[in-house]
Amino acid sequence: MVLACWQTPAAIRHAGVDRITALLRRGHVKNAIQVAEAMAAAARQQTVTLPGQRAASTANINPARPRHPEQTRGS
Repeated sequence: MVLACWQTPAAIRHAGVDRITALLRRGHVKNAIQVAEAMAAAARQQTVTLPGQRAASTANINPARPRHPEQTRGS
């Protein structure tokens, strides 16, 4: 759920605990605050950036559900 919105540690850091918590609550995740805090803490510890990480993070990870309305199959 979170990785569908923010694919990289940098994106998770940028989103912050509040936005991640809100997303988790909308998904009815138990202990959403604790999970979001753990995710943010783990993202802060990530210091390595892999080649192609940025390009891969912008790829449509679920072709059945486009990230943006203008991204449809066959276009």
